[in-house]
Amino acid sequence: NRWVVVATAPNAGFDLSGLLFGWPAAIMAGALAMLALAGLGFRSYQRELKRQALTDELTGLPNRVLFRDRVERAIHLARREGTSVAVMVIDVDRFKDVNDTLGHRHGDLLLKSLAGILGDSIRDSDTATRLGGDEFGVLLPHVEGPEDSHNVADRIQRNLTDAIVLDGAPVHVDVSQGAAI
Repeated sequence: NRWVVVATAPNAGFDLSGLLFGWPAAIMAGALAMLALAGLGFRSYQRELKRQALTDELTGLPNRVLFRDRVERAIHLARREGTSVAVMVIDVDRFKDVNDTLGHRHGDLLLKSLAGILGDSIRDSDTATRLGGDEFGVLLPHVEGPEDSHNVADRIQRNLTDAIVLDGAPVHVDVSQGAAI
């Protein structure tokens, strides 16, 4: 931030008696308003930086940094409440083949589609994330036992039975899934 100070000399022919309520006051009010707007812009900029730091740019899902934080919080809460939490890892089988045969653009479209499928397969209280590359994670807080993660895994598999269409090209996707309770 830069401050600019404007001053007038006492003998410059200006009537300084209205300094508080004349033009200088209006200029000060304008300057203060500009500083307030700049502060709002800075806060907006800070929010955007935070969003970028915690979100996967391609899929819009939380990234591994935010996922780790949510997992740690869920584990602490589960210990305190005497409940369980599940963490799933999902890997896209033969994803490299999609990139090699259809190109990286189609690989990106596939990852975006998978992010949507994951979102449709979990509860609102769960968190789907892109860990990196073709790996996704899912946090399931407040699970009763292994059957809860099995149910989510089955739902994901069912949602993947239909081909995903990428620019008119149908792509059948298989995933490998694992979970820890």
